[in-house]
Amino acid sequence: MNTVFFGTPEFGAIILEKLIEKNLKPILVVTAPDEPAGRKQLVTPSPVKVVAQRHTIPVLQPDTLNQDVVFKLREVKAELFILASYGRIIPKEILALASKGALNVHPSLLPRYRGPSPIQSVILQGEEKTGVTIILMDEDIDHGPILAQREFAEHIGEMTQEELKEKLADVGGDLLVEAVFKWLKGDIAPQPQNHGLATFTKKMSKEDGKIDWKGEALYIARQIRAFNPWPGTFTFWNSRLLKILKASIVDSPGYDSFAPGSMFSLKGKPVVATGNGALMLERIQLEGKNPVSARDFLLGHKDFIEAKLS
Repeated sequence: MNTVFFGTPEFGAIILEKLIEKNLKPILVVTAPDEPAGRKQLVTPSPVKVVAQRHTIPVLQPDTLNQDVVFKLREVKAELFILASYGRIIPKEILALASKGALNVHPSLLPRYRGPSPIQSVILQGEEKTGVTIILMDEDIDHGPILAQREFAEHIGEMTQEELKEKLADVGGDLLVEAVFKWLKGDIAPQPQNHGLATFTKKMSKEDGKIDWKGEALYIARQIRAFNPWPGTFTFWNSRLLKILKASIVDSPGYDSFAPGSMFSLKGKPVVATGNGALMLERIQLEGKNPVSARDFLLGHKDFIEAKLS
């Protein structure tokens, strides 16, 4: 069967590996153009492209889904499109090219958390469960009827975005393989979503990672997990950007006497007061430096305790 896969980040790469493993290797992969990444801004291929090249699958990297792309997709005579975190809206003209339709792997329990950041949003909202949904795509975002859905509720309250993404990609890959075979055999009847229950997520930006210490410790702890590794959470100390990579809520008597953002020490570790509660910093990274444990950071920065984060 001629299948074309659309995807870009690590979530898509894990899904693509699952398809190849189960003899559903696509004839073409569509992914984002190579982009600068890391401190040195080296031009880097997407994780999906890396997997495709490792398995000798032709790759298409258009800047826009223009008529050249339409011509190429029409040329390969694809029967099925599969999307997993491609990051761009697929126009109706392209969706119509696949005779068996286009399936999308979405990391949430649709119709909740439609849009570009369902994993971060689930963590931020403190959800106890999430999951993966396979839909038959239409021209609206995450709107099409459901072919399959599977819940995941294992330790979500402890996971970072990266950890939850890997888990959901693993679940989603298995679910997708099952759904593809059933769909092609005609064993699945698409079920319309209850659009009245739909909730939506937004595209996250770097500014979303800025910590407001006047907020609740519980929310800030979620923020740190939800934005790890991107866009990251940060504050400022001595006018220098300080990334907060890991922190935990502490029950420290007397923290409420400190203004939000004030530092104090508890058992030799730095703790910061918030508008409601306190957070023990466990791993941090000062601008221009490598990540270190907060305890080690204190050894070289004695003035960090009793400082004020802004």
